[in-house]
Amino acid sequence: MIIIIQEDSLETDKNLYNQIQTLISNTTSLFSTSCLSPEKLRSEAQTGFINALNSYSPALKVKFTTYAHVCMQRQILSCFKTGPANNTPNK
Repeated sequence: MIIIIQEDSLETDKNLYNQIQTLISNTTSLFSTSCLSPEKLRSEAQTGFINALNSYSPALKVKFTTYAHVCMQRQILSCFKTGPANNTPNK
């Protein structure tokens, strides 16, 4: 996925966008029964994905998608730790 980001073409951009959206959807589906709204889950997952982009290193010897998935999960979980006052209930 990192190599795809470095390429510059419309088809590559569409492919990358679809891969990212699939990764985000797979991650948020794990938390779909939580008290967080789907929008809040997606927002937190996107923040986690950006954190993964900024902190990933090939020296970790793990695939980027695996690393990003863990970063997104941790970002969502951190939202639960901040307390219910900061969480939007799922309607």
